[in-house]
Amino acid sequence: MKNRLSVLIYVLLAVIMAAAGGYFIYRQESGIARDILTAEERAWLNSRPVVRLAPDPNFPPLEFFDQSGMYRGMIADYFRLIEERMDYRFEFVRLETWDEVLQQAKERQIDGITAAQITPERQQYLLFTQPIVDIPNVIIVRDNMPGNYRLEDMGGMTVAVTRGNALHEYIESNYPEVVIKPVDDDLQALLEVSFYRADATVVNLAIASYYIEKQGISNLRVAGDSGKDNPLAIATRSDEPQLNRILDKGLASLSPAEKRQIYSRWVQLQPSPLEVSQPVWRGMLFGVSVAVLLLGVLALWTITLRRRVAESTGELSQQLHLRQQAEEALKKQNQFLEALHQTSLSLLNRLDTDELLESIVDHAAQLFDVAEVFIYALDESISPPQLVVRAITTSRQKLGHRLSIGEGLSGKVWQSGEPLIIEDYAVWEGRADHMDPERTLHAVMGYPLKSGGQVIGVLGMSHADPSRRFTPGDFDWVARYAALAALALDNARLYETLKNELAARQQAEQRYRQLVEHINAVTYLDANDAVSSALYTSPQIETLLGYTVEEWLADPQLWVKLLHPDDRDWVLALNERCRASGENFVAEYRMYTRDGRVIWIHDDAVLIDLLGESEKVWHGIMYDITERKQMEAALRQAEQRYRDLIERFHAVFYLENLGENKGFVYISPHVETMLGYSVEEWLADVGLWMRVIHPEDLERVSEMNNRCMRTGGTFRMEYRMVAKDGHVVWVYNESTLTLDALGNPQNWQGIWIDITERKRSEEMLQTSQKMADLGTLAAGVAHELNSPLQIITGASEVLLGRLERGEEIDSDLLKRRLEMINQSAWRSAEIIRSLLNYARSGSGKMEYYNLNDLIREMLKLMEHQLKSWSNIYVSTELLPELPPMWCDRNQILQVLINLVSNARDAMPRPRGGRIFIQTQHDPQNGVIILKVSDTGAGIPQEIIRNIFDPFFTTKPLGQGTGLGLSIVLGIVNAHRGGIDVESQPGQGTTFTIYFPENPPQDAQEDAFAKKAGRFNDEV
Repeated sequence: MKNRLSVLIYVLLAVIMAAAGGYFIYRQESGIARDILTAEERAWLNSRPVVRLAPDPNFPPLEFFDQSGMYRGMIADYFRLIEERMDYRFEFVRLETWDEVLQQAKERQIDGITAAQITPERQQYLLFTQPIVDIPNVIIVRDNMPGNYRLEDMGGMTVAVTRGNALHEYIESNYPEVVIKPVDDDLQALLEVSFYRADATVVNLAIASYYIEKQGISNLRVAGDSGKDNPLAIATRSDEPQLNRILDKGLASLSPAEKRQIYSRWVQLQPSPLEVSQPVWRGMLFGVSVAVLLLGVLALWTITLRRRVAESTGELSQQLHLRQQAEEALKKQNQFLEALHQTSLSLLNRLDTDELLESIVDHAAQLFDVAEVFIYALDESISPPQLVVRAITTSRQKLGHRLSIGEGLSGKVWQSGEPLIIEDYAVWEGRADHMDPERTLHAVMGYPLKSGGQVIGVLGMSHADPSRRFTPGDFDWVARYAALAALALDNARLYETLKNELAARQQAEQRYRQLVEHINAVTYLDANDAVSSALYTSPQIETLLGYTVEEWLADPQLWVKLLHPDDRDWVLALNERCRASGENFVAEYRMYTRDGRVIWIHDDAVLIDLLGESEKVWHGIMYDITERKQMEAALRQAEQRYRDLIERFHAVFYLENLGENKGFVYISPHVETMLGYSVEEWLADVGLWMRVIHPEDLERVSEMNNRCMRTGGTFRMEYRMVAKDGHVVWVYNESTLTLDALGNPQNWQGIWIDITERKRSEEMLQTSQKMADLGTLAAGVAHELNSPLQIITGASEVLLGRLERGEEIDSDLLKRRLEMINQSAWRSAEIIRSLLNYARSGSGKMEYYNLNDLIREMLKLMEHQLKSWSNIYVSTELLPELPPMWCDRNQILQVLINLVSNARDAMPRPRGGRIFIQTQHDPQNGVIILKVSDTGAGIPQEIIRNIFDPFFTTKPLGQGTGLGLSIVLGIVNAHRGGIDVESQPGQGTTFTIYFPENPPQDAQEDAFAKKAGRFNDEV
């Protein structure tokens, strides 16, 4: 006994050690204990004890609140990990609807939204993190609607979408011809389609899969893609960017394996094995191997003991007993199947719904030997729908009694769509109040009757004897019987539907005749003969052509006679071809009216069997399109005038196709004047545009073109092109990207404007601007040099005077004086070097520089100006470990001087303000970030888009050229960077510049070795 206990203890210890070892390795590998927030971010988060985030209250499986009020779903699992990483708990606010979530976010009543699509409207009051999940939106229709669908082809169809969500906005904005039916949530949208109250819905694929499986909806299918991506991101208040950065960091801390594990948990698209790091697997494998080995020893030992004490005769006896039980169960099952078969024949032969319901409860009472059977049927004729008692075997409940969803046993079965068994109904708190108090029921079962996955009724049965219970076997047989009853009900409902449809068809035929005789078109039936003899023509023929119905039916040649001579031959040939092949006849042609006018007719006819007759007839419609034809002619004339107009401009208009037939499909003739290449050469040569771009501009033009292709933005750029004769032309290129129905790039439509003369003027004015800045700096440098020169001359004159008078000079004093002269000389040399470096005009020399060093050099260069500014203070926050960047030193200095000078000019006088210079590094995107902020007057929103335009200035006349920011933009573009501006009137302005940290591929890698020492040779 003691040996057995020892072995068991060793086995348990091995298992525990294996699990602990694997977990320890996992903790070490995943780095869970590391704080992902900076000290500043942690302090900000700790200052906010409550951060309130609102999920979509009903968006399963992405996010939802369960019956206990707990926040669950895929997004909720993301936040559980983020909270663990940050050691912080968010408050998830449960609101009633998605509209209420958006409204409270707009009114700042909550701090953010757990997951939302990024739309222009929401970006006005929300900031968004990186996408948290992206699952496509699909078009879902009933399975009896064949073929694939696209939104652009669904004009006139009714599409159910959740009210106020991004899909609602998307379809409303891009497909106005689609009839939108707003509903409260995606489940309701699916039900609208399933119950024929809408033609289709557009729903997130994960949500649709979840609801279709959970609700058992069997008559829906995916029929196409909506063309709209569904990236969901965490959204926060736009006035608290720190929270957005913190959540973005928390989201970025999640590993791909963790995200896949969460995704596979909620979206059952493929098996989702547990993703564990390799060291964890090794640790767990080692532990499990040891455990398995020990368990194997234990199992072998146990088997040996069993063999010693096993009695084979007892096993044979037990097997015999089990076999007898199985035979009895099989016999009982066969008896029940036979009864169920007879019941099914009886039920399926009944077509009257009331008789069928009575038969269902009667057969159920006999089959299951229960005290009472009842059926509640769903009544959708009222709003909201209710359950109503349609059949019962006793008088305990009254026929016609109604229940709402969730009320009583049947109401709860309807609500959940799942069966429910109550062990003792007499003490159940959820029992309905309308029951007969004199009758006591105990075990009660309710089972849903479903059609197409939707609950159409509830089958209930109960025992009055407290000793009887429903067993698992009873449950299985009731499930089969309920499926049979639902099928019989469907059969009866279908029969009633067909009977009603037959009556409706007879009424529809009468209404059709009335309808066609009142629409503004001629409906006709023609024989399928050589002249298409008229069999029927609606009375509108007299309004259209001036001939009565009688005249039209009497003369088989009348239609041919009225055809315009220019159209008669091809129309008759088309008619003959369609008559022989059976294809549809569709034509637009001219006819003469009775009073001699010429009108255009649209004629559309199809060959059909009329009432099953063997001889086919033409069923068609004709209507007047004269006005449309006149408008088309006017449009063609307008297009020709537009073409003539743009071809007279001194600019090049073009249309470039991006589809299968790539290349220019149109380019205006001025291109030959501008670049020397003919229109024919441009249309024939796909790669001509890229070849004529100046080699020094080709890379940045390609980058901008690719970026716009990815983002769908407008291409705006100035660059050089080489004409056919070799001369360089500066062009301004603005082009708009158009997309096809699936969101793929289709073509570029744009313009080239020759700006060569303007660029020359700008270069001259830029030089003039720089010389003016240099003059201002030189004046400040003169003052800066005055102080060290006075020290040099004063100290040297004192020493010279003592030497001339023969006085002894103390060695310590001599050393101090010489050090003072030396430091002042170096200080003067440094100021002169900075001025000389800035004065060199556009050397274009690219090397590695540290942006922090350039900022410090700019501050030294402008030191005198900074001191002279009253109540204006400059502070910096420079990232210590900032990587070097590949740049033109002088041009970056000019950017810094322009931005700091503009910030100074924006300050109100004499109150002043602060200028803040900051550097940052984004290694993920490989950019170095420069921020220059001020607390000045700010820039009005109506002019902020013009501040980079050449010669645009808000300063008084004579106080600025308007070229400063234009020069800054040109330098940033030349460095393959970007610039953003944020400003609010009265709250200051922030310029953010992004410089790439890596040089082009052909840059010299040993640029660091070429950096000068403390002073270069020029000084």
